[in-house]
Amino acid sequence: MKPCPTFRNLCKLFSLVFSTLTLLYFIYIVVLVKIILHGDTFTPPLIKSTKSVEVVCAGNVAKDTIVRLRNSRTCLVAAYLDLREGSAVRIVGITHRYEQETLFCHFCFPDTNDTVVAEFQIHADHFEFPYGTTDVVCHLKGSRVPQYVSIGAGNAVPTVLKVQNTQQEKLKFEYDFLLCISALFGSYSNVLQFIQSMELHQMLGAQKVILYHTDSSPIMKKVLSYYTKKKFLEVISWPITSFLNVSTGWHYPEHPGELHYYGQTAALNDCIYRHMYRSKYILLNDIDELIVPALHNDWPEMINYLHRSNVTADVFLFENHVFPTTLQDKSNPLTPEEWSSVPGLNIVHHVFREPISRMR
Repeated sequence: MKPCPTFRNLCKLFSLVFSTLTLLYFIYIVVLVKIILHGDTFTPPLIKSTKSVEVVCAGNVAKDTIVRLRNSRTCLVAAYLDLREGSAVRIVGITHRYEQETLFCHFCFPDTNDTVVAEFQIHADHFEFPYGTTDVVCHLKGSRVPQYVSIGAGNAVPTVLKVQNTQQEKLKFEYDFLLCISALFGSYSNVLQFIQSMELHQMLGAQKVILYHTDSSPIMKKVLSYYTKKKFLEVISWPITSFLNVSTGWHYPEHPGELHYYGQTAALNDCIYRHMYRSKYILLNDIDELIVPALHNDWPEMINYLHRSNVTADVFLFENHVFPTTLQDKSNPLTPEEWSSVPGLNIVHHVFREPISRMR
């Protein structure tokens, strides 16, 4: 079989073919998070009469996506200013649920340093694994906004994180719909399904996709590079396997490991905070999931319809449907022969849905 000459041609081919298909039968339907209800601009909540000052705390400024604290069982991802309820710096992290230590947050300013005890807020969706996603909350004492926070346990050398989301001017959203996907792992090489999903997401209204990447095959990296160059995809390194023995499953102890499903909840929480002022809506998906309107042409049309009936809603949950990969329909006349030379699952062949009663 003669392969498709380039990924560019392949992706164009997918776009042309999928534009002729009905989109009523596809895979999972998950979560749509609306960050701001109305308008295209938004002013973040501010501390009164505040002026941020660029002062770097003593210590090692973290440059990686994930860092482990010295002499600690806690890993940190990123720090975000959170002024929605009170004033605090909220750090997305991962910690041992049964052995929490006391951590100290140090805010560095030109004339003085403020120190507070960190508050752990462990998320409930840990699925009984020993480690779970946590918010490490450092409450601010006054009206000043720190640019960096230093955090550590006891006399250990602290880790310094730059505080994000400190903008104090009116913002205009870059995107209406931004999609968060976590996480690509295990030498992932499902190229065909990935390209089909990316093209469908664009057709449905996605303007940006954020992908947390642990591991993938060489050919998959070429595909990621293609969509990155198009500025449709942003890849965030997610080296979680360097820190914990992660599970490939969802439930402990039948799925062994220290942390649920490659730290999925930590990655998705980080994605929400990282991009909450960039996009009006944020969607949370796995790589094999699609939010497909049953009555409308795309997400903008669907969300406008939903808001007319749910004017105060901030979050939308969509019904989940499973299309088993064990059942196939290879008779679709719109399936190009070139697709057979691309590694991965062809979702056009899997159109038989499990009965809803089996999932409830």
